[in-house]
Amino acid sequence: MKSMLYKLAMTPAPSGSEEKICETIISMLPESAKWEKDAHGTLIVHKEGEGDGIVILTAMDTPCLYVTYPEGGFSRFSAVGGAKPSEGMSVVCQGGKKGVIGKDEKGLYIDTGHETLEIGQWAVPTPSLETIGNMCFGASMGRYSAICAVIRALLSDTKKDVWFVFATKSNIRQLSPSFMQKIKANVLISVDVSGANDAPAEKTVFAALGGGTALRVKDAGMISSLPLLEGLEAAPYKTFREVSILRGTGGDVQKAYGGIESVSIGIPTRYLGHANEMVALSDIENTAELLKYYLK
Repeated sequence: MKSMLYKLAMTPAPSGSEEKICETIISMLPESAKWEKDAHGTLIVHKEGEGDGIVILTAMDTPCLYVTYPEGGFSRFSAVGGAKPSEGMSVVCQGGKKGVIGKDEKGLYIDTGHETLEIGQWAVPTPSLETIGNMCFGASMGRYSAICAVIRALLSDTKKDVWFVFATKSNIRQLSPSFMQKIKANVLISVDVSGANDAPAEKTVFAALGGGTALRVKDAGMISSLPLLEGLEAAPYKTFREVSILRGTGGDVQKAYGGIESVSIGIPTRYLGHANEMVALSDIENTAELLKYYLK
């Protein structure tokens, strides 16, 4: 699992420019896999099986910065998708240029030395992955962990008819549910990122690293189907219920094309949106096993 997570984490996946991460995911698929991309760049992988179709959905894009005003080697930017850039943070820019976040009286900027960026080019925190026992951290680690869990479920033996969907542009609120036109399914499981609140100062901990998979009763975009949630809750894996203030990917799809019974699950993640996020490897594995269990 670590090698898969590392390969994903070292691939920049800025929202709106997901070509590289899509190629990385495709490279992990078996040769027999049936896949296609829709007009929005969403990757759809179909594993034929028994019964009514199931959609396993996750986004493959990460928060990023977009250049709004370059002046020599200094570029002002707009942060999208909840990105929280800070002074001194290193970044990788479109085209492979590297830089560091600086700050003056006007605010933050990208310092690329003698290299010049163009309006509309993206930048992301420098890709990385470090491990400390059961924990790992790096840029956008929560999102990469969700992708990793879905791929591990995809590569397992499944009996049901399943559509694995890796969506684009979720962080700029432009995720398109049009891929549902190509799919025959009546159940949607959205695999998202959940914020961990197990910092030392917290008196009441709802989501902790190593605590298993969050079953999101509600988030900012959807209310999960209670029967689906209870079905996952009954599985022999570590889960906990959550009401999240985050906006997952499922809400954009839940009401599309006549509607679909939906549930959102999440991998607990510390320091969401910052230069480095931290997750527990056991939570990634737990989420993958939970999906495998449901699909069998």
